[in-house]
Amino acid sequence: WAEEMSPLALLAVVGLLQLSVLEAVDPSQGGDALGERHDIELTVSAGSTGKSELDFLLLGEHGSLFSLVNYNNGTLQLRGHNEMLFEINDSVKKEEGAEPVLLESSETFLRKVHAARMRLRRLRHGRRLLEEPADTMEIMNDHDQLAASARAKGKLSVCGGAFASTASGHVIAYGQRQWKMLVHEDFHQDTVDGWENKGENPDLPPNNAISECSSMKHTYSDYFLGAYTKMDTTKTFRLPAHTHVRIQARVHFIDNWQGESVYLKIGDDLVWTQSHFWCDQLLESLCRPRHPDDPDDTGLTINVCGSPNYPDYLSMPLDVVLAHSDDELVLTFGSNVETEGATWGIDDLRVSVM
Repeated sequence: WAEEMSPLALLAVVGLLQLSVLEAVDPSQGGDALGERHDIELTVSAGSTGKSELDFLLLGEHGSLFSLVNYNNGTLQLRGHNEMLFEINDSVKKEEGAEPVLLESSETFLRKVHAARMRLRRLRHGRRLLEEPADTMEIMNDHDQLAASARAKGKLSVCGGAFASTASGHVIAYGQRQWKMLVHEDFHQDTVDGWENKGENPDLPPNNAISECSSMKHTYSDYFLGAYTKMDTTKTFRLPAHTHVRIQARVHFIDNWQGESVYLKIGDDLVWTQSHFWCDQLLESLCRPRHPDDPDDTGLTINVCGSPNYPDYLSMPLDVVLAHSDDELVLTFGSNVETEGATWGIDDLRVSVM
């Protein structure tokens, strides 16, 4: 459209944008307070090729002339310094003669893409086609917009909103696919749900045993799943289409551990295990914790949870990555601990897919 405008008209548009920036952000015009902001509404008509372009100038130390280009094929680009800085692309095929549309705001496209990928993956693995449960369908708000792809040159910052990948989409940075976190359970009060227990643990409270190690319980205490003894706790998660899964968590070993283990299973497969001794020294006196109420105590370790007679190992990192493509992920945490007084727990469970 810029080619159809006279140089004087184009200069007027750029000048108007300059004036708006000055009035909005130049403190020299009004002391410490910013000047009143003036919004500009522009209507840009496409040229003969269907392409429309808006040139605008940003002032300041790093100011420059930029171009916002909307192509008729569904691509929007922000260009500056003669290179592409940011691009959003809608690859949905347009019918012949259809009005150019940059982004799809209908939930129909998202549902079809997700359902198609789920069905294709089931066929590849020889599974029958199941009816898609309602909770696997992502419902978009009227203001949500879906793009097939978005890419930026360098660091991308989002103000006043967020970019989110669809459940079946991919996030790529520096040419590498990135993990997408689907689950983060911090086991705070009234958030624990779906965990089923089996084993020798005594009766569990209604919230499936969550504990904290604060000397005085308060609203922001850091809770964890447990504390458990010799038992398993299991939960099933539904996943979108993926090829790999990553499970991360923090494991707590509390009190008198004598070499027993905590483990993680996916389905019936053991994928992680870790043993622990409360003292790995020749003399147990070298491991005895210092009692905080006794200023003369010469203990060499620190107790932070459970019995004051044993040091604890909190937040041992668990990080498991493996090939996985099933619709469901069944996680089981458990332990073979039999020493009286020894307990364990799980915190900050995260499940990511790629």
